[in-house]
Amino acid sequence: MSETNIKPSKSYWWVLPLLFSIAWLIIGVGLGFLAHKPPTNCEGTFSCLTLDEWGTYLSGAFAPLAFIWLVLSVRIQSSELKAQQQELRESRKVMKEQADFIGTQTRILEAQEKARERDRKVSEFQDCLSALYGVIRVRLFSSVFLIGATSSGGDGEFNLSGGQPPPTRDECISAFARSFGNIVGKGMREPIRIKPDFIGSVEEALTVARAAVVIAELIGGLPKYEASRLGLEQLISDLERILQTTAELVEGRKV
Repeated sequence: MSETNIKPSKSYWWVLPLLFSIAWLIIGVGLGFLAHKPPTNCEGTFSCLTLDEWGTYLSGAFAPLAFIWLVLSVRIQSSELKAQQQELRESRKVMKEQADFIGTQTRILEAQEKARERDRKVSEFQDCLSALYGVIRVRLFSSVFLIGATSSGGDGEFNLSGGQPPPTRDECISAFARSFGNIVGKGMREPIRIKPDFIGSVEEALTVARAAVVIAELIGGLPKYEASRLGLEQLISDLERILQTTAELVEGRKV
């Protein structure tokens, strides 16, 4: 922001009217002094003037001074108004610069806040993936938690993924999500349901997977791509379907 100092211009145009007024007053005082000398006659002298004539004389004598100082007053007021207008223009300029500066600072702060908010969301997304990985790796990947009909017509217990989980988080989640797409290929037949001891773990995996997808859709970019690459939406759909089938079968048995 620029700072402008308004300096009054130095002008001495008022000196001439002042000198003229002083000279005019000196002449008037001199004439009045001469008027006190005894006149030899009343022709062309001030001593013979009546009171009314003196008033007329003084009004005529001081009329030029009144006019001069009226013009001088108007000139002074005009100069003051110009100075005020200039000051107002400079003030508006400074205020505009301040407003622009504040606006720029506000936009910078808003951009910083959006960046911080995005960073928080990205961190939350990664936390959701880590939580999903923990549930899958520790409780579900190598566990026999599904029950389904076999080719012979009876019920059998199945390990969805089989073997040990992959070493990395993304590989583990992706492999687990693909396994749900190949349920039939593993010899399982509908209705496929979850063993009671693992319902809570599957529900927890579904909750964090949903949260990860919601955050990814909100911020877009790399998180959205990562959620798609890991197959989270399909995993959510499969988990919801199996949980619903399990709940329906449990309710049917209660009836």
